[in-house]
Amino acid sequence: MLALPERGFARSVDRHNVELDVLCDWIEGSLLFSTGRVSQPDVADVLCETNVYSRKEFANDRVSDAWSELRKRQTLIGHSSPYRFEGLSVFRDVHPWKDAPAHSFCVMLSMAEWHPKWAGGFGRDYTEQGRLFEDLTKEAVENLFLGWRVCQTGWSRSSPRKLAGIVDTVASLLDETVGDVKKWTTRHANEAGLDLVCWNPFPDGRGCYPTLLFQCASGSDWPKKLEAPDLKVWTRLVGFRAQGFPRKAFSTPLALLDEEFDRACNKVDGLLMDRYRLLAPGLRKQNWVSTELAQRIGKWAKPRQAKLPLLS
Repeated sequence: MLALPERGFARSVDRHNVELDVLCDWIEGSLLFSTGRVSQPDVADVLCETNVYSRKEFANDRVSDAWSELRKRQTLIGHSSPYRFEGLSVFRDVHPWKDAPAHSFCVMLSMAEWHPKWAGGFGRDYTEQGRLFEDLTKEAVENLFLGWRVCQTGWSRSSPRKLAGIVDTVASLLDETVGDVKKWTTRHANEAGLDLVCWNPFPDGRGCYPTLLFQCASGSDWPKKLEAPDLKVWTRLVGFRAQGFPRKAFSTPLALLDEEFDRACNKVDGLLMDRYRLLAPGLRKQNWVSTELAQRIGKWAKPRQAKLPLLS
């Protein structure tokens, strides 16, 4: 199994100080990238042997909670799930992990938050990671919202674009007018928090289309980005014909528990796509990720998987 997370696992004597989402991600990561089989007794033993829990019975309670959450996660993506349950054990159903590229990628991105030392060993340039996650979000949305169109607008060092050009593109795609870019933004705005624009056009070309403006946050600083893109800015940059369009949307590779999902939804004030919503295309089609993106994810993830810390 993988080494215990550096965050989210604390000594638990009279109360559970092991975060449920972190525990579930640790189990999923161990399944995908290490052992291929994990049982409830195994997990409880590890938690006691490493002194995270002092009592086996108390540890079993938390592990039981994790199993319930993992089963819930599995139902959200159906037959495309990379693992299966048998009794008290859960088994990896794919070999290797690259056979489930979207799932593996999201779990690995989440683990970077729980294993910051491991993640930090690959440097602080997150350009490629961010681009891959934008691409994954784009393909997920295209598979989920049939008939909708998706355009990537995000700025990066490898593909820099000035905001004025991005605004021109967005306005043209949506058949809307361009606003006053100089007045409402600074020269450091880049894409003004916009990574993807998703819309459902009509053939009349008169604008006023159902539109989503996406922020794609792949890193641990995602809470700081929940309010991006700022619609107060974007409704000045583009002259939308009607109030109510566009709406905000936010994607994250994390699997948010219900209470955190509610809080994040409130801050986004729009559509929130966490891990299992992004993986929902698997309910219709098992291998929905494009071959090109799957290969790029595999190339990015392979050296990271090889250096994942293991239990001693």
